[in-house]
Amino acid sequence: MKQKFEAKLKQKQQQTLSTRQIQMLDFMMLNQSRLDQSILEAFESNPTLEIEDGYFKSGTLVFDDVLAAYVKGPSLKDDLYMQLLERRDLNHDLMSYLIESLNDQGLLPTSNSVLAQELDKSECEIERHRFALQHFDPIGIGSESVKESIIVQLRALNHPLAELGIKILNNFLSVNDYSESKIIETYQIDEETLNDVLNVIHKCKPTFDFDSDDSKNLYPDLIINVNHQELECTSTRDYSKIKINYDYKQEASEEIKTWYQESEILLEKIQFRNHTLTNVVQIILDRQKEFFMNQKPLNILTQSDVAELLDINPSTVSRSIANKSVLFNGDIYELSDFFVSATKGGSSADTIKRKILRIVKNETKPYSDQKILELLHDEGIKVERRTVSKYRKELNIPSSSERRRIKKWY
Repeated sequence: MKQKFEAKLKQKQQQTLSTRQIQMLDFMMLNQSRLDQSILEAFESNPTLEIEDGYFKSGTLVFDDVLAAYVKGPSLKDDLYMQLLERRDLNHDLMSYLIESLNDQGLLPTSNSVLAQELDKSECEIERHRFALQHFDPIGIGSESVKESIIVQLRALNHPLAELGIKILNNFLSVNDYSESKIIETYQIDEETLNDVLNVIHKCKPTFDFDSDDSKNLYPDLIINVNHQELECTSTRDYSKIKINYDYKQEASEEIKTWYQESEILLEKIQFRNHTLTNVVQIILDRQKEFFMNQKPLNILTQSDVAELLDINPSTVSRSIANKSVLFNGDIYELSDFFVSATKGGSSADTIKRKILRIVKNETKPYSDQKILELLHDEGIKVERRTVSKYRKELNIPSSSERRRIKKWY
């Protein structure tokens, strides 16, 4: 009997530890703005927690700036990550990739099959996670197109005319000879019903404002400086200024005990988050030193490389850099920008992008993606045509046909 009890107790302790670890990993995903918000909310509700002057370091932010930003509210990207924390059934690394791949309209204009190839996942798994993202708030975000986004929203409305609206979108949205009379004839409905259907469609939001740059620009997690030819990394916050007030320790109420426990857990989470983040950034500085010192192309560096060096799980690295940024020479860089995968030919994405930019800037007439691909092959860089197209778009370079209409686009 005693052995069974001890076994159950040990199992319960392991489950508790596992839950604590999960909480730590989730907390790590908070960017600087959400971390500040969590700390300030805890400070307002927990009298055992104190924040001394100097938490916001001189020359970075002041308390009023933070409060003003909170009145404006967190970015949509921040909100998606917070919703993700509640979903234990999803692969957080895969969901983070999808969220980070959204364009300014909140759409993900990449097919599931292409995403499956890029991530070496099954198309079924990609489809399941995109479906989950589409049903985050706001409904429809992460869709491949405006049409798909509206259809997802219509299905979620559970309106009696939603199904008819979906049929109209599928059959007439891109048809040149679209007319109301043809829709009425096709579906045997009257003009009033058509107007009702169109009103339902118009309630849907075709795109979303996914520009989260304001959040990132306000809240870099770290500042990188060059001091005597060495790179130094410092935090924008002084976390030693967050303290626990033990004046209430003599009082034995359950509420006060809970306050102390919450404060201790919060400090533990902050320490774990910042320790991991600092270690990851230090490896980035070591590997990408030539970029910071001499503006050279980024070296190949993957999250798996960092995980191996730190002896941690790659998913921990992914969480530690998610939606976080650093300040260097007056510019904000997302930490994810410093991770460069090798192509099949062994060249980094950053190197290929620089070569594409050089080719386009020096072209005598607009080159097609196929021509750019051939020129890259001549230089010994083996990539696929779709990769050239993808990198060209990421560089905001118009297509060859659009460049023909623009005498000088850059």
